[in-house]
Amino acid sequence: MDRRPFLQIASVATLPLAAGCLSTGSDSADDDSPDEPAPTNETEDTSDEDSSDQPDSQPLFAESFSVTSQSGFLAINEAVETRTQARKAGYILSDGEADETISVQATVADDGSWESTDVAFPPIEASGIEAQIESPDGLSGVLTENRMTASGTLRVVIEFLDDEFSFEVNATTEQSNALTGETNFDAEPPTATLVDNEFVIENSASSSIINSQLDLPAEKPGTNWFELEVELTD
Repeated sequence: MDRRPFLQIASVATLPLAAGCLSTGSDSADDDSPDEPAPTNETEDTSDEDSSDQPDSQPLFAESFSVTSQSGFLAINEAVETRTQARKAGYILSDGEADETISVQATVADDGSWESTDVAFPPIEASGIEAQIESPDGLSGVLTENRMTASGTLRVVIEFLDDEFSFEVNATTEQSNALTGETNFDAEPPTATLVDNEFVIENSASSSIINSQLDLPAEKPGTNWFELEVELTD
C-alpha cells in the first residue's frame, strides 16, 4: 500500500531502453556471421492501436488509495469564457471543510488503472434547491506518476421533489477544452486537479421547476464545467 519508490520506477522504466540498445548493434563484427538471419526492413504495424486511454508510466500507488476533495465546482449551461467566470456562476461541490468533502476509496492495478470501492458526496445547494450527488456505478480511471483520470456517471437527486437527472464525466489532469488540470505528485500528500469542460447533460429532470432553475438539458459542449482539486493518500 506504500507509494512506489522513485528509484524503483526509474530502473523499471529504463529496462526497455537498455534492451533496445543491446539489440540494435548493426556495426558489430557479428553482423556478417552466417549463423545470423538476414536483416529485414519489416516492422510491426501498430498504426491501428489506440493508446489514448492506456497508462503511460508506473502507478502512483501499489494497491489502493483514498481521495479527499479540497475544492471544486460544477457549472451547468454557462456560456462563459473563463474558469473564474464559470466558478462564480456555478455551484460549489467542496470547500475543503470536514463535512463538505468528496471522498473516494479505490483499488489500483499494476498498470495504474483504478476502480472505486466507495464514493461519497456532500449535499449541495443549486439555485436554492438542495440536492445530493451520487455515483451509482462507481468511478474508474488511471493514476500513474504522470497523470490521473476519473470517469463515471453522476446522478443528481432532488429528494423533496422525488426527481433526478444524470450525466457522464470524463475528468482529467490534462487539458479539457477551456479547463486545464494539474498534478503535484511530489507533494506530501500528493494533489491533483481534475477537470472536464466537454461533458453534456442530455437528460433533463421530470420537474419543469428543476429544468428551469438548472437550465436543463445542457447539450452544448464547452458550456458545462467540472473541476475538483483532491488530495491522495494510501
